[in-house]
Amino acid sequence: MKTILLITALFFIPILASAQFDQKMSLNFSVGGFETIGKKYGEIDVYQMPNYKIGPAFNLGIQFQLNNRLSLLAEAGFMFSHSWNYSDQNGDWIYWTIEDSISGEEIENGENYLEISNYSFSLKPLYYLNPDSKFSPYLFAGISFNYTTAYYEDTYWNALNEMNLLAQDDTEPYIPFLEKNTGLGVNPGFGLEYSPGKQFHFYFSSSYYFMPLQSKNFKYPEAKENFHALVFQFGTRYNFIKTKDL
Repeated sequence: MKTILLITALFFIPILASAQFDQKMSLNFSVGGFETIGKKYGEIDVYQMPNYKIGPAFNLGIQFQLNNRLSLLAEAGFMFSHSWNYSDQNGDWIYWTIEDSISGEEIENGENYLEISNYSFSLKPLYYLNPDSKFSPYLFAGISFNYTTAYYEDTYWNALNEMNLLAQDDTEPYIPFLEKNTGLGVNPGFGLEYSPGKQFHFYFSSSYYFMPLQSKNFKYPEAKENFHALVFQFGTRYNFIKTKDL
């Protein structure tokens, strides 16, 4: 981790110096949503990643204009989803009920809980296809360093445990999901920027987010999968350093 921070610092020092004396620099902020995608069924019954519901995605960064067409964006991001929708060939993994063994009446019901959060720091080269127009499409391909966490609560198992309805050998709930992961990811995409003036710019971007996840971070290695998501965001960019102003 210290090596990564040192390399990042050494990379940015000359860029910052150049931005102050030769280039334009802008502050970027975007907000939108992401949806995880991927294979829902496979060798095991439970795959968590494709089953999250749409969640919010936020980004804050500094963009350096290297030339008329090429810019470099250093960006911090956060994505999370606190809800999911999972069912497979064997039934529903979310909602549950407990019935009286004699009368058949419902005595308890609930919902299992699964969330995911991802913190990222990324570098994104942006290439503007028509930089002199008010409407300029652009392409980008980001490389990100990610810290991902997931939390699952089996409230059904907890309820059975409180009622002393578990088998003697059932000592803990079955949790095959990811717990946490640290690693690199890629984020290619495209966008459209609208520039009504020289200081403020507004943009929309669409991208694909991929992170390889490590099997050792799953309680059951056979449950290992990767993170795939589609991200859509609206943002604004504000130029606060320009060559002519210095």
